[in-house]
Amino acid sequence: MVQLPASPLHAVKTISKLLNVSEKGLWRIYFLVRRNRGYTQFEIPKRSGGARQIHKPIDDLFYVQGQIKSLILDSAPEPPDCVTAFRRGLSIRDHALVHCDKMVLVKLDLKDFFPSVSFTRVWGIFEDLGLSQRDARLLAYLTTIESDLASPSPIAQLKLQNNKFTSIAKSAISELYAGVEEMYEHSKSYDNEISSNLADSAFVQKMHVQELEARAKPRILKRRGLPQGAPTSPQLANLAARRLDARLLGLAASMGFQYTRYADDLTFSTTDHRGKVNVLKWSVEQIVNDCGFTLNAEKTTVMRAPATRLTTGLIVNGSEPRVRRSTIRLVRAMLHQKSLGKLPDDEIAKLNGYMSFIRMANPEQARKLLNEPDSSV
Repeated sequence: MVQLPASPLHAVKTISKLLNVSEKGLWRIYFLVRRNRGYTQFEIPKRSGGARQIHKPIDDLFYVQGQIKSLILDSAPEPPDCVTAFRRGLSIRDHALVHCDKMVLVKLDLKDFFPSVSFTRVWGIFEDLGLSQRDARLLAYLTTIESDLASPSPIAQLKLQNNKFTSIAKSAISELYAGVEEMYEHSKSYDNEISSNLADSAFVQKMHVQELEARAKPRILKRRGLPQGAPTSPQLANLAARRLDARLLGLAASMGFQYTRYADDLTFSTTDHRGKVNVLKWSVEQIVNDCGFTLNAEKTTVMRAPATRLTTGLIVNGSEPRVRRSTIRLVRAMLHQKSLGKLPDDEIAKLNGYMSFIRMANPEQARKLLNEPDSSV
């Protein structure tokens, strides 16, 4: 990609007309995002533990991103059928339905899915949608955020992977320091010229040792990626993963598996209980890395019949996705409390949310909870 002059003057004029916003307002938003002042940050707890970083756009930026979504991204090509997240009319039920009644289910997780979609990749996406390089570059700034990414150097990665290497590295650095100190001491025993040369050499060696130590430490790099919280991020992430989805679909078909992706959740399943799971996992990792993403190895799960198989929170042991029994028991208890008039108002709102979820996932389970007649009869 050709690097363009920094001034986005022409792009601001073009994009302001395209998005139906004023040039002055767009300039203001542009300078705010360049200075990392376009978002407010907060955390929400993850179901699996830990916290998820959310970047909420300020009102003016949110409006501009909403215009980008409706006027540009909504007309982009649809993802393949294997993608079920961030698509109108599709839900976790559609994702889970593909994997119902299978013998083996393999779940993998993409690490830092949104932040992994870089500024350069977003720039390219807008170009692919027909925007000029200048306009696409401005849109990429308006839809990404600068964040910290820990990027260990190759030496640091080796140290993390191999304790033996760590001890050898420390020993080598200690020996180098000892050698430098010895060189300084020897330099005092010679005349001025030799002493000066030895001292200079010792100084250079010391600089090399310090550089080695610095390279062995993880570096924190600043780079732009998709913010989790922007209305444009879901569609841009799906567009960025097109090559990944195509390759994983091909891999799954060649190995007798079916594949779906719900945001950062990758799910594979097969009716063959002898499916080559280890080969699949290794191949998926190679493809994921090659496509610019990273797997979260701690979240890789293999589930085999007759044990319970789950994906995106739904049980897929039978022919239809089902909500977990623990959730059903909780909702039944809340319904009972409501019937007695003992359920607080805030809990009633939560109950309504649970019921909406159950109706979406498995209408039959919702009907039984409410003792409604079977509409199919």
